[in-house]
Amino acid sequence: MPEVLIRWTENPIIRTSDSKPSTAGLEVACVLNPGAFEYKGRIGLLLRVAERPLAKQGQVATCVLEPISDAPSAF
Repeated sequence: MPEVLIRWTENPIIRTSDSKPSTAGLEVACVLNPGAFEYKGRIGLLLRVAERPLAKQGQVATCVLEPISDAPSAF
């Protein structure tokens, strides 16, 4: 069967090192679903980024999010 698609040899074009983590103590684990758009003559790029806490040998790490105090409760 002939190849229909040929993978570009320069992939990936967006790397985890291209994004900064949102908070100290986290690292960008992967970049997902990039999408480009044009608005008012300018081009933008949206990315979904997955982050994880930096782990140390022999420890389990997790993210703890603190809600904004004046935000309405969802529960």
